[in-house]
Amino acid sequence: MLDVELILHAAGITSNYKGYWLLDSAVEMVLADPDIMDNMVDSLYSALGKKFGISPVSVERNIHTAITRAWQVAPQRVNRALGRSAVWRPTVSEFISLVAKQIDNG
Repeated sequence: MLDVELILHAAGITSNYKGYWLLDSAVEMVLADPDIMDNMVDSLYSALGKKFGISPVSVERNIHTAITRAWQVAPQRVNRALGRSAVWRPTVSEFISLVAKQIDNG
């Protein structure tokens, strides 16, 4: 079974980004309850904010920054880690869903 942290590293997202730990927890939460993706701000971001002691806005911003930076540095690396070949940067919800899917498909 694939590990969330291995996929994040493969995508070029390392633990020096605040969004790394948020993404790790977000994917674990989605794997435990896929319905949490239905309302990202009220469900996922709020739960992560409480867990990490930050606002839901900060959760989204930190995750977005980590994904954007990885995409700017090496988009092909992000695509390879997520098993996709798109030419646009994945949104936060796409990224979380694709990492969860990679783990489910193991």
